[in-house]
Amino acid sequence: MNKWLDFERLIARIYESISPQATVLHDDKIRSHDGKRVRQIDVSIRFREAGCDFLIVVQAKTNVRPLDINAIGEFKSVVEDVRATKGVLICNSGFTKNAQEYAQDHGIDLCTAHDAENKDWRTVLKLPVVWIRLSTFIRCEMILELNGADSVSAELLEWRFSTRDSEKGFSLWNKFTEKWNSHALPMEPDKTHKFEISHDGLQFLAGDVWRPICEFDFTYRVERVALLNELETEEFTGIRNLLTDNLEFAHLGVSIPPRLPKYGWTETDIEEEQSIAMKPTIVTVEAPRAIQYSITDPVETTTLADNVGMLDANSNTMKIKRGGRYRVVFQTIDPFKRKIELTEIR
Repeated sequence: MNKWLDFERLIARIYESISPQATVLHDDKIRSHDGKRVRQIDVSIRFREAGCDFLIVVQAKTNVRPLDINAIGEFKSVVEDVRATKGVLICNSGFTKNAQEYAQDHGIDLCTAHDAENKDWRTVLKLPVVWIRLSTFIRCEMILELNGADSVSAELLEWRFSTRDSEKGFSLWNKFTEKWNSHALPMEPDKTHKFEISHDGLQFLAGDVWRPICEFDFTYRVERVALLNELETEEFTGIRNLLTDNLEFAHLGVSIPPRLPKYGWTETDIEEEQSIAMKPTIVTVEAPRAIQYSITDPVETTTLADNVGMLDANSNTMKIKRGGRYRVVFQTIDPFKRKIELTEIR
């Protein structure tokens, strides 16, 4: 099969995908406005809007060199002869500078067409991507009775709770993350939310022994963070306008890791994000971020009284030196750092 025919059919398929309400015809025959000639049109696009009929004619070229101003002039005469609303000339080899200036002066779009599944028409796009991430910052505070030789893990992930009726125990962290990741919790940003859990008869596993919890409070704050990066992709099927840099996607695949690395992404404020999102090549992804902390992430541990507890680096637990009432506060500082405070209440 001829390469030029494959190219024309690709373009027709793309326009069918991006203009589902329009009538797209490949190898159309359109009579001139004076009725004296019939023009062969590679791809025609017809649609009706606001009570008016529109006709776009598309010409596809597989030249190995950029098209010059003469090619634009010849196509311009076709557009005028059939009284088309718009003319689009597509050539993946590009256009000379004079050709681009002439086309811009006469309202003709100059484009390239690409297919992610065809090596002949594949291209690599470098797209600025705004990744909008909802991050959670939690704070868990409890007051409990502890005895000497009890211990408290420096990791909320390892904390176990139970009720007096059942000593089987459960992970508070798992309860919270399951609800968050299933979107069962409020996610309104810049607001502190309360994670409700009955603390009537609630107990905490302090080492090997369950200890009663006198007071308990678990809150979380959601922050909406916009991160900017440029990502490359070959998964692009569509039309690229070389004069405006606009992209019309029939298909676009951009791989973004579920847990973003620290590097390569720059944080941007909301005003800048909205300005960036108005540019034609931006892809914006709204993502309620699944909580994925690991106990191997760095943790900043703070013990506020030397005679209260001592951090055992090997077990990552704080050993209680003497019995009494204690306040334990665990909070996330950022997605990669947590902090725990242990103080004796006298």
